[in-house]
Amino acid sequence: MTQSSQSVEPPRIPGRFTRGQPKQVCAPVRSLHTQCLIHNSRMKSLPPTTQHVYFREVLSDERSSLTLLAEQIPAGSTVLDLGCGTGALGRFLKQTKGCLVDGLTINEMEAALARDDYRQVHVANLEQCDLAAVFPLQGYDYIVCADVLEHLQNSARILDQCKPLLATNGQLLISVPNVSYFGLVTELMEGKFSYRDEGILDRTHLRFFTRGSLLDFLGQSGWAVETLSCVRKEIIDSEFRPDFQKLPYAITRSIGQIPDALTYQFVASARPGQHHNPTVLAPIEAEAQPLFVAQLFWSHNTQFTEDQKTQQTGVMGKLQQTLSFTIPQDALINKMRLDLADRPGFLHLHALRIRGKDNQILWTWDRVIDGFEPLMNCEHSEIWFPDQSLFSDNSLILLLGNDPWLHLPSQLLPDGARID
Repeated sequence: MTQSSQSVEPPRIPGRFTRGQPKQVCAPVRSLHTQCLIHNSRMKSLPPTTQHVYFREVLSDERSSLTLLAEQIPAGSTVLDLGCGTGALGRFLKQTKGCLVDGLTINEMEAALARDDYRQVHVANLEQCDLAAVFPLQGYDYIVCADVLEHLQNSARILDQCKPLLATNGQLLISVPNVSYFGLVTELMEGKFSYRDEGILDRTHLRFFTRGSLLDFLGQSGWAVETLSCVRKEIIDSEFRPDFQKLPYAITRSIGQIPDALTYQFVASARPGQHHNPTVLAPIEAEAQPLFVAQLFWSHNTQFTEDQKTQQTGVMGKLQQTLSFTIPQDALINKMRLDLADRPGFLHLHALRIRGKDNQILWTWDRVIDGFEPLMNCEHSEIWFPDQSLFSDNSLILLLGNDPWLHLPSQLLPDGARID
């Protein structure tokens, strides 16, 4: 979203205050930073590389492909991690399950970061190497190809080489992206097929899979799939940003109803064989709907910035819904801006409320009781409040651009307040 170009005093909105003004909280906003779990000492004197380095971690509270793969590996297992990258999976398996893990990756920088947690890490190109020669010990309980097969010209060749490396009753565990993902399909219908450094359209991807094509590929390669799990991801959490305004709503709604529409990745377990478990054939029935994004910005005597905001998503076309925005603890605020949506269009605005942390209502505006005049009198941009005598629905307003915003009263905000 674009930043406000002016520093203004908070507006005086003649809404209905239900309590006296609380004391002002004079403490800075606490910034959140992503913590790198690889010790800094490992970053020293690493060999240079021109290849992209993939930094990932296995987070137990996140449903990711690595988490789903790790859940299938029992404690004490012997694991071969093909395409191990910087060693996220092996690090987790060693530290939490006491597994012995060998790895292979394509560049020395990734191998250097992984070696502390692996029994051995080799640098080789999977397209060319002989796995039996590189890993002569064999007898692995699990061989993992986490987001690897889509990078290879001849994935079947590698899967053939995996079979003799498995122990009796050993399993192959793989994850691949889903090319029929809702975000990708809608962008494609808008004429976009944009490669990126990472994600489903990683610029190094050579193969693309759907549920059906993955099962066909594994079956033709002599692998029987026993389980197939899905990593679901909402559009707003993905790398895709389709412009739903360019497509008829009926079309995007139909695309969203396609099975596996919100499946971002497939995670499969397989053993050498010919017949898949019948349960893996059925796609996930999960309806994906076009979304819009609303954002709440706050500031104290400065311009609005991206690091002082919170956002929520709404479903386009839904008759009525409530979006709630929680103000961070210890935020110092004397002005606040609500960006109603990230696109032009008609919006039904029924009510606004500011609540304290104990859920008491500090200020409220209701369309039926107060009308639009209180909001029209506050500072706003790219919002048209129509003559309500022209419309049977008196909650209707028109958003005129991609950044329609409205200032809200902020002189009464305690820490932990919520807007909805």
